[in-house]
Amino acid sequence: MPVTVIQGRYPDRTSSLDRFAPSEIESIQQQTRLRLRSVLTHQIAKPRHSNTQYKCQNGNGHHQFGQRKSKTSPHANLPLEMRRQYSLARLSIHSEADGRRRKPDDWYPFSRSNRRQEAMHTSKGLSLVELLVTLSIVSIVLLVAVPGMGRLRQGQELASSLSMLRGSLAYARQEAIRTGSSVSITPKQNSWRNGWQVFLDTNHDGILQEHERVLRDAPPVGPALSLTGNTPVQNYIRYTPSGRATLINGAYQMGTFALCHEDDGKGYMLRINNAGRVSSVAVSDCEAF
Repeated sequence: MPVTVIQGRYPDRTSSLDRFAPSEIESIQQQTRLRLRSVLTHQIAKPRHSNTQYKCQNGNGHHQFGQRKSKTSPHANLPLEMRRQYSLARLSIHSEADGRRRKPDDWYPFSRSNRRQEAMHTSKGLSLVELLVTLSIVSIVLLVAVPGMGRLRQGQELASSLSMLRGSLAYARQEAIRTGSSVSITPKQNSWRNGWQVFLDTNHDGILQEHERVLRDAPPVGPALSLTGNTPVQNYIRYTPSGRATLINGAYQMGTFALCHEDDGKGYMLRINNAGRVSSVAVSDCEAF
């Protein structure tokens, strides 16, 4: 009756023991143990650690001394067939007390050190051609991605500056209506590019005085942006309690701002109508005033 061998760590490997009877298997295992004991004591008793002595008992009952070397499996230097027999001998095919079969301790014909050495010899690195192909692909991706990132950054700078300017204009108009007094916006250092200030214009002249309260202080626009206004809005913007933008002489202050990007010429044109409301239009050939 053939004996069924329980698969262990590698279930796809089969054993040649299934064609032997249990008594023959026990005989093979006993002979293998005796042979391994003789081989281990005479052939592979080699140094493991440098400067460390050990002793082992040979077949005659005497002790011999030697130098130890690196820790390896005791059957690492055996031939392939002997290592296979050693692994087969360690298989346990006897039943446990509860009827289950015990799994083998080490069902693999090679030692752990041999497996590491085999993996080191079979591992491959990158060849010169593969490295050049990889570098070429990375260069192409960077050439495509970098300009796209630059255009995205420019668009974000334009959108941020446009939102900040429109927010300041809407805030000044709302405060003029709420407080019932004039609220003006004046550029810093006579340039809208350097930022602007929203203040309560108590003397209705569009010029920030020391006694007038600043409501909002805007930072400069982006470093690659320019912000200019035509003649009606070149120096100031003044909102009255009615919500209209008017000049000092009482005329409607209908003007236009040009927010342009200096690199590609794209930008926005902001227009203030006679009611003081602001509208913006994107242009591809933006020109400063």
